[in-house]
Amino acid sequence: QDTYVIPPSEWDPSIRIEPPSKYTSKEERQSQGPEDKVGEVEEIDLTPHADPNLKASKTPFHGLFVDIRNKLPFYVSDFTDCASLQCIAATLYLYLVCLCSVVAFGGMLGSATENYMVRQSHI
Repeated sequence: QDTYVIPPSEWDPSIRIEPPSKYTSKEERQSQGPEDKVGEVEEIDLTPHADPNLKASKTPFHGLFVDIRNKLPFYVSDFTDCASLQCIAATLYLYLVCLCSVVAFGGMLGSATENYMVRQSHI
């Protein structure tokens, strides 16, 4: 099957794209399948995929402690990996984008209320 994607800037609506020379019907496509799996039965794995750490315990927060103990070696790398210049730049960018919208909304609110909130806070 061939699929052609034509960008809108390169497509001339007056030109008609010709259909493919050979067309297979839906029934023919569905009847065609992998030849090597004819008569083969697929086995399904029915074993439970539960985490062995998820077991009942009489100790409060036992699962949380086990999870922290297992992930503790990776916590240091989480903080050292974020110290790259690209990560710091992305974090600073997102912070400034959020801050700009807050400042703009505050300015609009101040002009809409004639700075009523500012005058009341000085009382």
